[in-house]
Amino acid sequence: KVSSGAGLWWWGIRQRDRLRASCLELMRQHLSPDVQPVAASLLLGDRTQMTDDVRAEFAESGTMHLLAISGLHVGILIGLGYVGCRLFNAGIGATTLILLTVALGYATLTIARPPVLRAVLLTILMLIAQLRMRPAQGLNLLGAAALILVLWHPGDLFDVGAQLSFIAVWAIVASSRWLQQWQHQYEWDDDLPIERSKWWEAVRGWGSYLGQAYLVTGAIW
Repeated sequence: KVSSGAGLWWWGIRQRDRLRASCLELMRQHLSPDVQPVAASLLLGDRTQMTDDVRAEFAESGTMHLLAISGLHVGILIGLGYVGCRLFNAGIGATTLILLTVALGYATLTIARPPVLRAVLLTILMLIAQLRMRPAQGLNLLGAAALILVLWHPGDLFDVGAQLSFIAVWAIVASSRWLQQWQHQYEWDDDLPIERSKWWEAVRGWGSYLGQAYLVTGAIW
């Protein structure tokens, strides 16, 4: 006799598979045959329809990692959701609930792959901290996510991909904190009577963003 809990679990899996099949069908209807396999890999993590030639092209161009569902996809999705909540002037509680639903829904849709789980766990912990008006420390959140994933799937502790993934995120957090400290130490003193044009402020702002991007990229590398 199948318990009600197991029945509910399998019902959820069937609904997820139906939703994935519907998404793939929409892609087949609206995308060209050359684009559809790439879109399925980028959005759903489904590489079953990709040919060896397409895989080789991505591998030779050094962009194979873009086909893997990862924290980048979760970050883009959460960012779009946050912008939408801001446009509709949603409150903190409603925004948190919507973003949690989006993160968990996408993790379910992509069959909860380890990189997605890491990003989703970081998102959930950050949103909970924000909801409770607590400071969200990046390294603490990363450590908590790592502990939860190891308890959920201990084999990831010895997986090189999972190790490099967490090390890369640690590099992002550490380099960002170092950059913030450096900027705070050498920032302009607003009390000084220095006239600065709007063009200079714009160039300085874009230069700061560009420098941060190169620093974070170098730290990950």
